Amino acid sequence: TISAVAIATMWTQYVYSNQDYGFLKSLFRVLGLRALADIQWTGPRFIFTSMLIAFCFGSVGYFMLILLAGMERIPKELYEFSRLEGASIFVQFTRITLPLIRNVFRTCIVLWSVATFNFFVWAQMFSPIPVPETITPVYYLYNVVFGSSMFAASSNINVGTGAAVGAILTILVVVLYSAINLAIPEKRLEY
Repeated sequence: TISAVAIATMWTQYVYSNQDYGFLKSLFRVLGLRALADIQWTGPRFIFTSMLIAFCFGSVGYFMLILLAGMERIPKELYEFSRLEGASIFVQFTRITLPLIRNVFRTCIVLWSVATFNFFVWAQMFSPIPVPETITPVYYLYNVVFGSSMFAASSNINVGTGAAVGAILTILVVVLYSAINLAIPEKRLEY
């Protein structure tokens, strides 16, 4: 997969750029949508939405590879038997594929959920100078501990607050992981 820094740089420099070479600006100009072409995609109003779109774009390939690997482990004979029994593709997907990749799907949900807590790289790349619209918990933690003009003077770092934020994030991740395990329990399937 492509690193988060490379994807964030690509999106900020080429897709959302407000210069003449920005992809969205050029696309909307060609389509005659002047109002959309003039939007500042990395401005305060749209920056968080722009970060989320870029994050989803960067994450999809990684999780699709994991799901594809899980689907390739399913024996082809199961699909052949179901086809002989007259099962449609939809029935094959819902009765064979989904149940057999349940644990892989659960793993993807856990990995994606933990990755959303670590949104630091995206906030840092889209807005190197902290603005309220891009503050995420990990970004806040970093700026409080290591100093930022927005959170604390560089001589007045606050390690205690950073430790508290880190502890809260750890508790949230553990609670989220437990909730996912309760909602989607692991099932051992033999095939």
